[in-house]
Amino acid sequence: MSLKGKKLVAGLVLTTFAMASVLTGCGGGDKPAQDANADANAEPIVFTVANVMATGNNVTLGIEKFGELLEEKSGGTMKLEIHSDAELGNDVDTTQQVQAGSLDMANSSSDNFGVFVPDILALSLPYIVSSDKLPALYDAIDNGELGKYYREKMAEQNLHPVLWCEYGFRCFHSATKPITSPADMKDMKLRATSSQVELAAAEALAAPAQTVGWGETYTALQQGTVDGESNTFGLLHAAKHDEVLKYAVTSEHNYSNHILFMAEDKYQALTDEQKGFIDAAAAEALAYERELTAQSELDAKEGFKENGVEIVELTPEQKAEWADAMSSVYDKLVPSVISQEVVDLIKATQE
Repeated sequence: MSLKGKKLVAGLVLTTFAMASVLTGCGGGDKPAQDANADANAEPIVFTVANVMATGNNVTLGIEKFGELLEEKSGGTMKLEIHSDAELGNDVDTTQQVQAGSLDMANSSSDNFGVFVPDILALSLPYIVSSDKLPALYDAIDNGELGKYYREKMAEQNLHPVLWCEYGFRCFHSATKPITSPADMKDMKLRATSSQVELAAAEALAAPAQTVGWGETYTALQQGTVDGESNTFGLLHAAKHDEVLKYAVTSEHNYSNHILFMAEDKYQALTDEQKGFIDAAAAEALAYERELTAQSELDAKEGFKENGVEIVELTPEQKAEWADAMSSVYDKLVPSVISQEVVDLIKATQE
């Protein structure tokens, strides 16, 4: 073969290898993607998934359902390899790995995802979403302008949303004193994440925020390092925090999602048929996960009561008092951190 011919063959080999690498499962391993119509004996695409949530959690169950449906719909040519319990790292670290192409998929709370797409934090603004108007929000995310807006913002960061898992509404919980009104939060040492929304809400309530890792929060409550926390009943009951908490209030002040995502360039490199398998499996898994979350929250509240935790159920009028107490969060973050455009899109779903 001539030298020119050898160079041409080498170039074709390298090009073929590069394309296969884009579609490789297992976080950049050596298993190239196969077309959905390829030989049934060909190796499937195996997506490695970093899941920060615990085994058995509603978000985890939703991702597992997505994996089952994806394998079924693709005829076994596409599969998930899920690593739960933050085995592969925290939200921020694994998001960066997905961006870089060294990890196939990961999930993150909307609060932590705000590091990459600040407008995601709009969903967590105090009382921007009401629990009795969730269907309209779901439709806007799944089929409307809100979902389109977020897909475009995420694509700018080389991220593509796969599954908008329902996390639920955070409520305030205390290990030291009853909570009924915003005034009860004054001087309460409140465990918080690094979310700008959470920190601003704590400041508005005059509750000194203590940034404590999730894994250390149970002990911090036991030892009095913190007096209370803000989270869903479901997560706290699963983590047995109702063993050390004594009081709770159904403030429902902060709504959150847990987003499963992959790299935008990896998603776009898939065939239309493969994208269709992912999208269809995700839609079915999401309906399952949302229903599961609603029921698990009710079950968790019963678990709280069985463990002797006193729960104050707020009326709409009382929630309005809480909303007014935290209204300064909007002044602090909109539009300096969160765009007014996305705030308006979300509010439109609640009207």
